[in-house]
Amino acid sequence: MADPAPTGVRRRGAATVVLVGVAASGAAAYASGQAWFALDQPPASVGGADFLAVWEGSAGQEPAATALALVALAAWGVLLVTRGVVRRLVALVGLAATVAGLAVAVSAAWRVPDRLAAVAAPLGVDVGSHRTAWYAAALSAFLVGGAAFGVAFVRVRGWGEMGRKYDAPSAAPSTGAGSSADSLDLWKALDEGRDPTDGAS
Repeated sequence: MADPAPTGVRRRGAATVVLVGVAASGAAAYASGQAWFALDQPPASVGGADFLAVWEGSAGQEPAATALALVALAAWGVLLVTRGVVRRLVALVGLAATVAGLAVAVSAAWRVPDRLAAVAAPLGVDVGSHRTAWYAAALSAFLVGGAAFGVAFVRVRGWGEMGRKYDAPSAAPSTGAGSSADSLDLWKALDEGRDPTDGAS
């Protein structure tokens, strides 16, 4: 019976998923920092300075979505350097953050207009709003990012892992191999800021 997928194919698949996921999470973070909604009327034609101050300050943006997108972006970095069960948990955290960001984006479609009406009514201002291209971009990015995390969660066990040679050695006693002790001395010298190649140190 043939192997399900050659190592090279799995690595290319993993790289594609990670690149798509990082790009989507980064795009979601950037788009979430922009105004998702804009006033139907030009600001100059809208009465009420207090209303404009509130609207321009926060009503058209969703900081929670930006924070969740940044959590998802960080999860991709952590996923690359972890192993085993921890790796799947990181993928799950990233998926949860992305789904939460998507929920914020979807609910903004009615929350922001309601917030606009609540601010405008006491001031006697009658205005409307519409979604900007940034809203569509954020929504799309969260969808793609969620799909990438879903694929990662399912397939991450078959992806390659960072070799243990990149780990700092433990302080466990040596079994007699002099190379292990030498390696520990090298790491200790680096930690202390000394040149490990200097025999006098």
